[in-house]
Amino acid sequence: MKRNAWVKGVVTVMLLVAVTFNYTGTIDTMGQQHINNSFNVASTTFVVARALNAVISVVQGTELAMVPLGVGMTLTPGQILDPVNDLVEQFSWVMLASTSAIGIEKVAMAISVWPVSKAIYSGFLVLTILFIWSGKFSIKYRVFWLKASIIVVFLQFSIPVVFILNTQVYERFLGPQYNQSILVIKQTHKNIEDLGQDYQSITLKMQKQQQPMDDYTLWSRVKNTLDIKGYVQLQLAKLTTQIEQRLIQLKTAANNVVEHLLELIVVFILHAVIFPVVILYGLYRFTKYLLSLDLSVLFVR
Repeated sequence: MKRNAWVKGVVTVMLLVAVTFNYTGTIDTMGQQHINNSFNVASTTFVVARALNAVISVVQGTELAMVPLGVGMTLTPGQILDPVNDLVEQFSWVMLASTSAIGIEKVAMAISVWPVSKAIYSGFLVLTILFIWSGKFSIKYRVFWLKASIIVVFLQFSIPVVFILNTQVYERFLGPQYNQSILVIKQTHKNIEDLGQDYQSITLKMQKQQQPMDDYTLWSRVKNTLDIKGYVQLQLAKLTTQIEQRLIQLKTAANNVVEHLLELIVVFILHAVIFPVVILYGLYRFTKYLLSLDLSVLFVR
């Protein structure tokens, strides 16, 4: 008898603690803060990915046309970024899926902190406490209410607890890698954008150098005709040097960003999908274990 009363007292205290947390919103506030931070990080990363995709597309469409005295060449150095752009597009889809998943969890969190929901949860738990100590109801009925309260506690606190724990894991293991990778991607965006402007400058410069011969004097035409071989070689050498330098820079930027894009894909798959599911499954298994216990012994006199 005393042992049963002691156990019921412990259960009552636990239910009162749950009611207190539900009323004060301590866990809910922490959960909302973490879920909002996760949503902001995911949406910001998605925007960065789309911006990188846009600037790469611009550079890919840049053509360098050189027609010095009738010798024609058209170069598209931006095509070296084709594999990178494909990866960026796939990364954008991953970020869209991650942001959507966190958004759904954010909506579920908003429902759980709705005042009406909190009032229903608190009222249900208080009724359960009354049923636990009341002798007017059958043992089967009181066990039902107690197990229903366990489910209510799981539904009320599972999402905020998942994000509180998930954030701790993220900050400990994934946060530093995310910060480093996102800085590299932003810097790569700027570098590729600058290279695109350089290509445009080269194109304008070549257009200015390719003056028509109609405005030249006879002597100038003869002189230019005699110097055509040297002129073409000089222009080709200058352009080749400039293009080689830009290609090296493009290759470096491409190789650098690929590694960090892959790392960010891993980070967000873990943070937005794997870790929340694992933590939620652990809470579910614990709840299922509690429901499998024979709680009728609490009410045996």
